[in-house]
Amino acid sequence: MFPQVFFCMVIEHMDCGTVQNLINRKILKFEDVCAITRQLADALVYVHDQKRTHNDIKPENVLLCSSSCGGHLVAKLADFGLADHSVDRSRDYELFAYTIWCTGLGKTFTKVPSADERESAMSEFQTSNHPSNSTERQIWGTITETIAGIWETKVDLFVLAEMKALQDMKITASQEFKKKLEGDALKDLKRRSLARTATIMRDPLVRSNTGRLSVETGAGDSSQESEEGEESEIEDDESDNQAKKLSSK
Repeated sequence: MFPQVFFCMVIEHMDCGTVQNLINRKILKFEDVCAITRQLADALVYVHDQKRTHNDIKPENVLLCSSSCGGHLVAKLADFGLADHSVDRSRDYELFAYTIWCTGLGKTFTKVPSADERESAMSEFQTSNHPSNSTERQIWGTITETIAGIWETKVDLFVLAEMKALQDMKITASQEFKKKLEGDALKDLKRRSLARTATIMRDPLVRSNTGRLSVETGAGDSSQESEEGEESEIEDDESDNQAKKLSSK
């Protein structure tokens, strides 16, 4: 029996990889980091307005796609597997600040710095070589102060999402790098699919149902297959013997 009604989930195709891919390829520019900061802050403001928390913010969970006009990239927060119905945003604030810190400095996302380490971490961020002129340095300084405040949950993400200086910032990449990012996206899709399948198969209920299905259908049971194989070989031998007897007669 096959179901007569299907529920289909349509998911947007994010064709240009992740922010982690941008970090790995070392192609992030000042405007890119600013645009990612604003867009990610804007996404989290929306999530928090719905009384939800993400709890797994990191560069590889910020996906990229081409804009409708194709002139730039758009960053979107993904992977809500650890999301929760909560108004405790402290973890999201910590992860957001660390994600932007890693993005701005081209660092690998490992562990959120402890409270004692954050002052030196923000000093390092402040002296990043991304800003190339006085205007950019001023904007970078404001972002640094705001992120430091967010890290301590003293400043709301809304401040970054609505920061006027960031509104027109875009994430840009040459056609050559876009092709490379599209390749990264395909690799990430395969990796995420395998990871998702592995997670599902670790679920006791799924494993139980899978085992029951295997028993009922005879699939996946190596001992049963082995026994059936042996029986088949015996039947074949008997048929051969009978054929030989008939031929001899």
